Amino acid sequence: MATHNDLARAYLTLGYHYIRQPAQKDPFPRVKGSTWSDFGAHLRMIQKYFNIISLDDVLRFHRNEIELSLTKPNILLTFDDGLEEHCRVAQILAECKIQAVFFIPTCLLTDRVPINTTILHYSLARYGLTIFLDAFHKALIAHGLKNEDYPLYFAKGIDNPPDKIVEIKKTFKYGLSYENSQGIIMHIYQALLLKDYPNAFELMHIDEDKAKKIVDFGHNIGAHTHSHISVGSTDLSDDAFQKEIIHSKNILESKLGVKVESISYPFGEKRDYDSIEEKIRKMGTYQAGFTAEPSLNTKETSPLKIGRYLPLKADTSDILFDKLKSLQMGKEILWKYWELARTSKS
Repeated sequence: MATHNDLARAYLTLGYHYIRQPAQKDPFPRVKGSTWSDFGAHLRMIQKYFNIISLDDVLRFHRNEIELSLTKPNILLTFDDGLEEHCRVAQILAECKIQAVFFIPTCLLTDRVPINTTILHYSLARYGLTIFLDAFHKALIAHGLKNEDYPLYFAKGIDNPPDKIVEIKKTFKYGLSYENSQGIIMHIYQALLLKDYPNAFELMHIDEDKAKKIVDFGHNIGAHTHSHISVGSTDLSDDAFQKEIIHSKNILESKLGVKVESISYPFGEKRDYDSIEEKIRKMGTYQAGFTAEPSLNTKETSPLKIGRYLPLKADTSDILFDKLKSLQMGKEILWKYWELARTSKS
């Protein structure tokens, strides 16, 4: 039977990405993410019903140096991709005395170029499927590839747009080679976004100066590779592995003056990290690795496979509360806590 101490032997993790303005104020309204209003409601709910922990707490917990809160469920907040709005997020969290982890791809700091997924999201949001795929096919030809090998086409009124977007994402993540995927998405970036928005990088991402501000607000910085690729499913050379996993850590530490102990695996599915987890463990490069697979993290959880729930655009504070509760349902004492919390919600 579960005991009261089970509260101190588990924690949840949230992994945020975009925080957006209301659609009528957002120049890219089709980029999906929590609104600022919903994010504020999330924070108020989390502060009321959770014990918010830090990355240091998580590392010490997994080293059996501490137990966590006995009175409330424990939760860690994380933010991926070095997005433009994260500097404002960092300030808001600091004002609430919350320490979070911000995972930053180092291409933002060294090359000032957006990551693949941000280019894809913003391009699809601004131009739609037809124009995006036209640019994609032109990029294929420019890189010496054949359109018939990557038959991505969209028939308006026939094809389902969300399904087609999923297919496009899978092609860039797993269908194209690492080099071709990077080259083609940069070709699309230059042909579409950069042409119409010369300040596209600033609209989408933080730079080194803003990353330093996040550090100044008291937050922890984690690695997110250099180029934001699926390191687990990509056949990387030794040099490419060093660049994505090792050098990215070194760049963050050198440029931001911080100690980097954690990594968030881009895309975060099992195939995106499973094949490299043991290698990272043996190298001792990172003490914690974060996935995008929702789970309740316990002492039995590998610290290099920490589960996270990624909030959706549709997640109001009530919906998020219920989803987080569902991750705790396996332990009786935690279930009882949630029931008491729910009856007292105002």
